[in-house]
Amino acid sequence: MASPTPSIELPTQLEYYVIRDTLLGHNYVKQDVKRALELASSCQHPDAKWVSMVFAGKDVTTKEEAREVFLAQRDDGARALCFSALLVQPRDHARLRRSAEMGFAFAQAQVVWQVAATNEERFFFALRASLQGERDGFCSLGWCYEDGLGCVQDVTKAKDKHLLAAKLNLVQAMRNLASLLDDCDLQRWHWWGLASSRGDPTTFLDYFGSVVYRFNSDPSLASALFMIGRALKGHINTERKTIFGESSYYYSRIVPANRAMAFFSFQCAAARAAVDTWCLMARRINSKVNRDIRKKIGMLIWEARELGNYEESSADEVASQSKRHRPS
Repeated sequence: MASPTPSIELPTQLEYYVIRDTLLGHNYVKQDVKRALELASSCQHPDAKWVSMVFAGKDVTTKEEAREVFLAQRDDGARALCFSALLVQPRDHARLRRSAEMGFAFAQAQVVWQVAATNEERFFFALRASLQGERDGFCSLGWCYEDGLGCVQDVTKAKDKHLLAAKLNLVQAMRNLASLLDDCDLQRWHWWGLASSRGDPTTFLDYFGSVVYRFNSDPSLASALFMIGRALKGHINTERKTIFGESSYYYSRIVPANRAMAFFSFQCAAARAAVDTWCLMARRINSKVNRDIRKKIGMLIWEARELGNYEESSADEVASQSKRHRPS
C-alpha cells in the first residue's frame, strides 16, 4: 500500500500515529505524555517535529501541563487548538471545531464523531480529512458511507475506507471493517483478532464461539476457524481465567477457544508435513528442480494452510511419509 500522504513515507506515518495516540491516550493506547514527547524527538514526521519544537526546553509530564503549552501557541493555531481540545474531558468542542474549520485534518476527523450537527456536515469534514491522508479521516468517511450519512450509502466504499484506516493500525477501523464481512471470510477474523490484541476484544469474543460450533455442519467455515485459532493463540491466560484480558464468560468461551486453537495447530502441523514431503519428492523425482522453485512451491503450500482444508487422515499420511524419507 502506498503511503497515504505522498510526501511522507509509510513507516514515518505509522511512527507518528503511535506518538499521537500515546500523547492523547487515543486508539486504545495508554496515555503517556512524557513518553510521547520522547518519541517525537526522533521522528521525522512534520507534526512530530512541530511537537518537539513546541515542547523544547519544557519539563512536561502531565496532560494538563501539555494542554497549557498548546494553548500558549499562536503561530500554528489549528494544530494547537486540536491537541488542546483533545487533552481534556469532556472534549473542548468549540476549539475542536475551530481547528477543523481552519483545515487541520485530524480535527476534521474527530469533529465527525464528536461535534458535527448534521449528516451533511459529517460527510463534509470526513471527506476533507481523508483527502489529506488522515488515518482517522478514512475511518470517519467509511462510517459515512456505511450508514449513508450525508451521502449515498455504499458498503463497498465503506469497506475500502475502513481498510485504509485499519492498515494504518486504527482499531476502530479494524472493528468496523470486520463487521461488514461475512463469518466465512477469514479477513473478518483477521481484523477482529487484531483489534482484540490491541485492546478491543468485545466483538470477537461475542461472535467467535458460534463459528466454532457451526463448523461441524458447515465446512466452508474452515478458513474462518483457522484465523480464529491464530488470533486466540497466546492470548489466553489459564491462571487468571482471561481471554484477551477479559474474564467475562471465561468458562463458556474457553471450550470453543481451545477447539479453534487445536484446529489452527493441526493445520500448521499438516502443512509443515506437506512441505517436507513435497521437498523430498521433488529432489527424488528430479534432482534438477531448481531450489528456488522448490522453496516457492513449499511456501505456497505453507500459506495455503489458512484455507483449513487438511483432513486428519491426509495429514497423518504426509507426516508419516515425511518421517520415512527424512534424511538422518
